Amino acid sequence: MMMKKLYICLLLMLPLLMRGQHWQAFTTQNSNLSGNSVMALAPDPRGGIWVGTNQGLCHYRNGQWTDYSSAYDKLRNQYVNCLKVDSRGVLWMGTDDYGVIEFDGSHWTDHPEEAKRLNMRFVQAIAIDVDNTK
Repeated sequence: MMMKKLYICLLLMLPLLMRGQHWQAFTTQNSNLSGNSVMALAPDPRGGIWVGTNQGLCHYRNGQWTDYSSAYDKLRNQYVNCLKVDSRGVLWMGTDDYGVIEFDGSHWTDHPEEAKRLNMRFVQAIAIDVDNTK
C-alpha cells in the first residue's frame, strides 16, 4: 500500500519535474544536418554526438552542427546505417554501398578488400569488443 502511494505521488509530480525541459527538433531546414532521417547515433569521447543519416554523416557538439558528407565523396548522399566509436576515439560507420568506413578525425579509410571478401557492401551493425576488435 505504501509503495502504491509513493508511485502515485511520483506520477503526480512528473509534470512539475519536466516543466523546465526544452526540446528542439533539428531538420535540414533549421540546422546543418545532412538528412532528415536519422539512422544512427554515437557519442564521442569529447562530448559530441555523431549522427548518421540517409544523406551522410554529421557531428553535433556545443550547439554546432558539422556536416562531414561533403568531406569524403563516398558519404555524399549515402545512408550511414550504424556508428561506433572505438577505444582510441576512431569512428567506424556502416554504409549502404561502401561497407565499413573509418574516420580518425583527419583521415578517412574505407575497406574495399574486406567488403569484397566478406560480401558486405551493405552494413547495418558494427560491434567492437574489449580487445578493440571490430
